[in-house]
Amino acid sequence: MMGIGVSEMKKVMQQSQQDNLDITNRKKVDVFFYVFLPIVVVFGSFNVWADNTVVGSVEFGLLFSGLLTLFLKQKIKTDVFSHIAVAHITFLTYAFIFFPAVGGGAYLWAIGLPFFTSYLVSSKATLYWSTLFLLFTSGTGLVLFSQGQTVYWPWDFAPYLALPYIVMTIFSVFFARYVEGYIRDLQAAQVRSDAAAKKLEESEMRYRTLLQSSMNAVGVHQNGRWIYANPACLKLLGAENFSDIEAIPVVDFVHPSYRVMALERIEEMKQTQQPVPMVEEVFVRLNVESFPAEVSAAPIVFDGEE
Repeated sequence: MMGIGVSEMKKVMQQSQQDNLDITNRKKVDVFFYVFLPIVVVFGSFNVWADNTVVGSVEFGLLFSGLLTLFLKQKIKTDVFSHIAVAHITFLTYAFIFFPAVGGGAYLWAIGLPFFTSYLVSSKATLYWSTLFLLFTSGTGLVLFSQGQTVYWPWDFAPYLALPYIVMTIFSVFFARYVEGYIRDLQAAQVRSDAAAKKLEESEMRYRTLLQSSMNAVGVHQNGRWIYANPACLKLLGAENFSDIEAIPVVDFVHPSYRVMALERIEEMKQTQQPVPMVEEVFVRLNVESFPAEVSAAPIVFDGEE
């Protein structure tokens, strides 16, 4: 039987972790839309009622595109799905900057935009989106200002809006990088752990195969009951299957003249957790036939139990 190589297993583990990451990212985007869309409905209705028709129209347009995105999400790649979500909240925030909305201070949403972006996409993508938003809003503002047009907040407030936006962008990018590094470390540790567990499992299988084919009788008991016996041990005890001896106390297979010694050796192993020397004892088969044998014993961990 051939085992899976460590490098191949790492690839399998990494692919599995990437699949899990994709599932997690999709759930995050689902949560975003399930929260974002109801809010858009409520505030879109208020904005239309308050004659803030531009923002209201944008919000209902985003409602339609958001519902369409959710309907088609199974056909959309995970990364694209995440970027579509970012595009929704970015476009809405862009509208808040230049057109009035309910509350009068919707433009302040721009400060928190990088944080929401970093929740949905990677740190690098967050930096790209934040830079793009800053360039577009700054460019639009400069064009409007040069044309003598006004917005619903004073132009001299622009630096005080841009500065916290930049600070929040830096914080969000570095925090997202920290989280990504932490996740990478966890994934690497998981790959190493899985590789070690796989190697241990293969080693245990080889050892069990060796025991099964051994000509020497090998048996394992716990709390006075058999938990394993190889074919040579079963044959020596006059049993055909393990079930023939499973329910019989181990000490019943020791000749009465040697039971005290056998129990003392078992107790010594429990106390010292060390092997006991080889001795000659007399055992009893299932057909009550007695036979002498040299026996050695040592405490072991078998199937995760001592």
